[in-house]
Amino acid sequence: MTLAFYALMSTFYFSNYYDWSLATALAALKWTLSFTFAAAVLLVAKRRDIPKGMVAVLPAVLLALIALTAGLSEDISTSAAYFGGIVLVISASWLFAGHISSRFAQAQFFEIIANVGRVVILSNAVMLAAGLSLGRGNRFSGWTDNPNTLALMLAPTLIILIAQILERRRNVLLWNVPFLLVGLLLMLQTDSRAGILWVAVAGLAMFAFRQGVGISFWLSLVVGVVAILWWNDISGFVLSLVDRSRSGRVDADILSGRSEMWPVGLDFFFQKPLTGHGPGMSEQLLYSLGLTFREAQGQQLHNSYLTILVEFGVVGAAAVLLVVATAVWGGARNSSPLSRQRNRLWPTQALPWAILLGALAHAFFETWIMSPGNANSYVLWTCIWILVNQHVVARNSPGEPVTRAARPRARKAIVGFSGKGAGAR
Repeated sequence: MTLAFYALMSTFYFSNYYDWSLATALAALKWTLSFTFAAAVLLVAKRRDIPKGMVAVLPAVLLALIALTAGLSEDISTSAAYFGGIVLVISASWLFAGHISSRFAQAQFFEIIANVGRVVILSNAVMLAAGLSLGRGNRFSGWTDNPNTLALMLAPTLIILIAQILERRRNVLLWNVPFLLVGLLLMLQTDSRAGILWVAVAGLAMFAFRQGVGISFWLSLVVGVVAILWWNDISGFVLSLVDRSRSGRVDADILSGRSEMWPVGLDFFFQKPLTGHGPGMSEQLLYSLGLTFREAQGQQLHNSYLTILVEFGVVGAAAVLLVVATAVWGGARNSSPLSRQRNRLWPTQALPWAILLGALAHAFFETWIMSPGNANSYVLWTCIWILVNQHVVARNSPGEPVTRAARPRARKAIVGFSGKGAGAR
């Protein structure tokens, strides 16, 4: 399983290499490995790995309602193909989360993501030092198609590295701190406010997970989001107070063109509010308009929630909300007891919730939560199902502290995840 997930994550990340001549081949490889990974998870799964009860009902309801929107699509062939990708990612990540939960292998799951991320950091750092950037725009994008893509891949790795540093793991100064510092430098070079927001919200979520979620957490979250998103206006105002030579003007659109896209998306939603236009149809809808935007780029709405409403309507959006809300509440509920425990593993236990909250903030400015081909689709949905398991299933899960009695079992689980010993076939 370890090698399968390494191959999957590496392909999903490095398929964002900015070379259109390789796009078709990389896409084919990506989906071939997705099928292979899903089959591998199914083959090694034991009865204890397969969630039951409400944990099994939630993905079934989600996929059934999205299937309904696909069946009512304006282009059934396009939506059916897109829906097939959604089914693959959601079902494989659901099985994989059960596999991780039953083996106490959450730390190994995140270590794989971090190792692939370290390669991303190192390779792009070499390009930055060489003054190379292949993507479009004036900001640094390394070997990816644009800066926001690079930031999206960096964010989960940076959060995991922070968690491992907080756990004071062995060789942390050699193996984590340098990569964290270089990764943060790359994030700043991309100038991706959505990527920075992801890391900032996730860091705040980890602190709240340790101390217990309360009103101060949510107030701090709102203040932090406002500060990051309106940074141009805030900094421009402050500078205008101390430097009278400045005009005090800020960018025409502080949302980098999203203010042009979002009203169009709302128009699409109100055209078919109940069941939407169908999975994967937003790009086709934008293309059909033939509009030329002043700042907006790309054939997407740059907002996951608006895209979900446009493509799935209220019916599909309600199903997504049910799953995500269950996951968020599961993480919040498990956070409170940790404030009264001395458990050095709490950062790893906090990671699914922290990554999810950061991703939800990031998704307000990028379209990817229900995009099965996105680089972080498996990362996000595996975290979601881990949290759903914690919320619904009354058993020891990765979100619960590993007691002394459970530690021997946890050691066996770690070996099982690597493909040796328990769980291997």
